[in-house]
Amino acid sequence: MQIKKVSSTLGLGYMIAGVCFLISPLLAVMDVLPDFIGYALILKGIYCLADMDERISEASRLFRRLLILGLVRMGLVLFIYGMAAKSEQPTLQLLCSFVLTVLDCMAIVPAWRALCSGLIYLATRLEGKAVFDKRYPASRKKIYAGGKTLTEKTFAFTTVFLVVREVLSTLPEFSVLSHQMGGADPGNRTAIYDFIGLMRGMCALIVLIWGLVWLCKIIRYIRHIMKDQPFMEALRHKYEAEVLTRPELFARRGVKSALVLLCVGYVLTVDLFLDDVCVTPDMLFGIFCIVSLLLLKKYVNSKALLPALLSSGAYIAVTAVEWILQLDYFPLSDGASVYRKGEVYTAWVHMNFIRVAAILLGLLTLFFIIKVLFEAIERYTGFSITQKDSQTPNERVKEVHEALRNRLWICYLLFTLASIASLVYLLTLPVASETLWEVWGLADLVITGISAACFIHTVFCIFEQIDYKYMLS
Repeated sequence: MQIKKVSSTLGLGYMIAGVCFLISPLLAVMDVLPDFIGYALILKGIYCLADMDERISEASRLFRRLLILGLVRMGLVLFIYGMAAKSEQPTLQLLCSFVLTVLDCMAIVPAWRALCSGLIYLATRLEGKAVFDKRYPASRKKIYAGGKTLTEKTFAFTTVFLVVREVLSTLPEFSVLSHQMGGADPGNRTAIYDFIGLMRGMCALIVLIWGLVWLCKIIRYIRHIMKDQPFMEALRHKYEAEVLTRPELFARRGVKSALVLLCVGYVLTVDLFLDDVCVTPDMLFGIFCIVSLLLLKKYVNSKALLPALLSSGAYIAVTAVEWILQLDYFPLSDGASVYRKGEVYTAWVHMNFIRVAAILLGLLTLFFIIKVLFEAIERYTGFSITQKDSQTPNERVKEVHEALRNRLWICYLLFTLASIASLVYLLTLPVASETLWEVWGLADLVITGISAACFIHTVFCIFEQIDYKYMLS
């Protein structure tokens, strides 16, 4: 395998783009500049450094957690403002923003602290100077013997700002308690809550001003580190010598990333409706499948790869048509009106024909994907033990492979049951009572949820076996 060259800055420039997404104020669960994009760019920026130091690797893990929490925040916006009753929105905003603030702060503080420690450690080993500077070259500030370095001051400022930003996003929401738990006089109950917009605006203004100051500081610091050419050159040589010479590391990463995308796509097969509109159309599963297969193409040589890509593309097209038909059907029909209105009946029939085609294509797509995963299991899982350790090492590896294959077939069976349940739900819409609709809808959700949970568990088992195989390397 040809060893790739890396840039002289090791991608640290992505951090500058990433921090720009973290200055926007948070309004309860709403975020103007999505944090998950910022953390994704930060992860890209420290990608190379994380391979060279376990502290930065730990910071990378915590930033991934923050990225996931950012995605959860976006999902909660849809839930609160789209699915929840309007009377429950103020309470849900308080509850969700408080929980997210606590979880974010639990990751923010150790993440930036670990990144700071990692930079100091690498600079100590590779004789980096910029990390230990106590002032910038153009600055005329006095240097004190016991003063903190620019690294320590910048990361301390970063931690304080991001924590305060989270806290200020939640504080105004506590005014809902005066609305829900006030006295008998309605005027007393709503006096504080009536000013929630003003309180949110004040907190947002504080965060915005502070955030601009922080943004200037951290961008200046990152650029200062990138200008330390001897340090960056030493980091680049270390990365090329210790990381790029280990192709199995990137193979493991690529396979795991592909499987994570498959999990996301699998979860999106759960149908969630918002005002009679499915916000998780099945075509998303097909899109994630294609992206995942393209990632696996670099590391897996399977004859089922091309059929899987073709069937995924066909699945996207068919489910897109189904989604459009649903947009026409659900606003017009209350279920029983199918037999009373000709256009509603026609839309219902077309929707079910497409649903059958989508189910068959979905099953075909997952079948080919499982075949591709079999090849990935053969290549990247199993204990790497020798004859000296055991008389039958190959037998043990075969047992592991067989167990993982059986788990995937169980997932396929559950996916089939979930697909049939969704079809039955659509077929019974015209003849079922409202109670039966709710029962079938709940059954469809439960079966699909169980299927997704089983697939995620299987993927984690594959991850475990991949780590076992490459434990020593």
